Amino acid sequence: MSDARDESTHGRAAPMTEAPGPLRQAVTVRADRATTFEVLVRDIGAWWPVTGFSLGGARVRGVHLEGGAGGLLVERWDDGTQHAWGEVLVWDPPHRLVLSWHVTGVPTEVELRVLALGPGLCRVEVEHRGWEALEPTPAPTVRATYRDGWPVVLGRLRDHVEAH
Repeated sequence: MSDARDESTHGRAAPMTEAPGPLRQAVTVRADRATTFEVLVRDIGAWWPVTGFSLGGARVRGVHLEGGAGGLLVERWDDGTQHAWGEVLVWDPPHRLVLSWHVTGVPTEVELRVLALGPGLCRVEVEHRGWEALEPTPAPTVRATYRDGWPVVLGRLRDHVEAH
């Protein structure tokens, strides 16, 4: 009969680790789906909270999303350089947008869905997945940062859409 214990644990059972599941957040917006999607893409530089949510911090002069599959999501710095956050993998206006997300070090994936709830009302959902690609040690910290950050980002989007 074989011994199911891992020898590297010196006779103790090896701890089981679960792959972290996707992060999911959502916000309700008082606007129709088409307008919300358009503002999400066109005005991302106006509503994205750069402080604390960028690579360059005070150096960032803008954020831009190129629509269409293969388009880039970039931040532009004061020296004119661009730094990519990700690339558009799926472009399906006004329903959804899927991006590879490079800010996490190892690419993860962010999906934004805009769901119609009724006349002049929609729900924006974000699903950030692919956490299993990150090394086990920094992954929980990075994941927690995004868990706490996505509600801030979605709140800024909602406030910008509703103000315009």
